Amino acid sequence: MPNNLDKEKDVIYAYVHDKTLKDNNGGSLVLYHHLLAFKELGYKIGRLLNLDEEVPEDATYIMWQSEWWNVIKGFLSRTNAKKICWLGHYNTHPRYGMPPIGEIKADFFHTQYKGEAVNWGENIVGQEILYLPHAGCTVTDVSNGIAKTPSRVFIGNSFPEREENWLTFAGVQMVQKPFLEIQNIYHSAIVCPNIHGDFQKGIACEFFQTPAEMINERIFQVILAGGFCVSDNTPIVRDFFTEDEVPIAENKEDFKEIIDHFVAHPDDRLPYMEKAKAHIMKEHLYIHRIKKLIEMLCEA
Repeated sequence: MPNNLDKEKDVIYAYVHDKTLKDNNGGSLVLYHHLLAFKELGYKIGRLLNLDEEVPEDATYIMWQSEWWNVIKGFLSRTNAKKICWLGHYNTHPRYGMPPIGEIKADFFHTQYKGEAVNWGENIVGQEILYLPHAGCTVTDVSNGIAKTPSRVFIGNSFPEREENWLTFAGVQMVQKPFLEIQNIYHSAIVCPNIHGDFQKGIACEFFQTPAEMINERIFQVILAGGFCVSDNTPIVRDFFTEDEVPIAENKEDFKEIIDHFVAHPDDRLPYMEKAKAHIMKEHLYIHRIKKLIEMLCEA
């Protein structure tokens, strides 16, 4: 571990929406998981819930999501703490109301995206944007608890720039649940399918106007909770999971066929689940990602 981040003196704060665990807001949950990873690594942490209050005097680093820039910029102007901006969605059509990336002021930037949009972003902010992909949080690592749930279920919000007709075609029930309830649902369902938005698959669209690629967080949550995941394909899913860990479908017909098979033959899931979870525990937890962030902070 780098020597110039002091576990006794440094305190890492994050602006995490106060309804995070109730609303299952994806962006706030990622920062919540980042905080928990810092804590697992032995660092002191704190959550910023009310930006009208005074800045904590012990804050040495403050993390926030780029979408919240207009809300948090006044708060950040009142502190000498180092600012760490997570560029979640930063190249959207103006109708989404996201702040232009050129207005955001931070000491460090990181993103879960790869591709042309990252190069575009680095040219604007004038510095490296660290690649910090989504990962698994040990909060979702459960081995007991059974929830009454459909055999095939997708937890998430509806989004127009995503092939949700795949879910309908495959008979998958789409629900919204608070974060602290999703673990047992993933653990109890037979198949928890995963789909990505166009903006996550290298397809330029209104929500991400320059092509970019990413793997979403759901796939890690499902597997760590002891669930079984079947995913659509993106250009980088296979960078994280092999074919004997997560089955991938190229079209909605394959998606349905794969899901139907495992619902009918649930024992066939077990080798996939075991290998995928072991892989996450070894390489793809948020503590692994935060170690990379710490390296960047120490090299600056």
